Amino acid sequence: MRCKIRIPFFSLLLLATIFLWGKSPQELFLHWDQNKDGQLSRNELPGSAQKNFIRVDQNKDNSISLDEHLKFLSQKKKAIYEENIQIIPNLPFADNQNPRQSLDLILPRKSAAKKKLPLIVWIHGGGWKNGDKKSGLSSHRITALVKTGRYIGATIAYRLSGEAQWPAQIHDCKAAIRWLRGNADQYGIDPERIAVWGSSAGGHLVSMLGVTNRVKNLEGSIGKHLDQSSQVQAVVNYYGPSSLLQMNDHPSKIDHNAPGSPESQESQASLPAPLCDSRRRPLYPFSWNGRSIGPRSSINPISSGPQR
Repeated sequence: MRCKIRIPFFSLLLLATIFLWGKSPQELFLHWDQNKDGQLSRNELPGSAQKNFIRVDQNKDNSISLDEHLKFLSQKKKAIYEENIQIIPNLPFADNQNPRQSLDLILPRKSAAKKKLPLIVWIHGGGWKNGDKKSGLSSHRITALVKTGRYIGATIAYRLSGEAQWPAQIHDCKAAIRWLRGNADQYGIDPERIAVWGSSAGGHLVSMLGVTNRVKNLEGSIGKHLDQSSQVQAVVNYYGPSSLLQMNDHPSKIDHNAPGSPESQESQASLPAPLCDSRRRPLYPFSWNGRSIGPRSSINPISSGPQR
């Protein structure tokens, strides 16, 4: 079955995610804390943030702690959410109460179009053993796109390697996509325009979603919507691994071949690399080099892919 990709939708999504990419609140604090004393002085803040110094410094000790920083940003973010979007949290997609098999749905309060909207799904990273779907609710990720009124968003959880090994993770992701497609009419989702976006281990999972539609052993049998397709129309992979057996060939703080590595904990067998057959477009993982985002390596089409 040929994958239909609507180029205008994919191009807009890709450009939006690239320009909205940023640091988490914790990463931002560490980046600004130049002397690494665990406090932010007024001079350490960029000019645009200095105007909020007095508001953030709740105990008036002339410095900003990490707790004060996070509290201020969470309050600011909450106001934006209430004004522009509606979040429906912890919707179970596997017909059970496992929090790792649930998703958060993010809806615009005002749609920019009267027709059904495309869906963007965030899948978190964390080496398949850590992470949380809440990372998709960061102000520079799914919520930023939903606020435009042009998209619906979702951020999904999946079972981590400490609970279940591969292919449990891709089974959960596919079950979530089927659930979203099965409930498309209720939430105003266009089932023919579903994009997935993930970073690190999440980047690996979105790539697998992009090229393994109807591969039987990767579809799983989770949830009530087995009559729905898990196919997606666009993939945005932020620095997710693709050549898993070659990761030790590049500089890293991790020995990826060690028994305790994230890859080894994820699967007793080799984790599959995302493949692409000759009927599909190649995938290009994106990585951040401090100046610009661009393809560092590609997953090239091959003459024969997974059986369908």
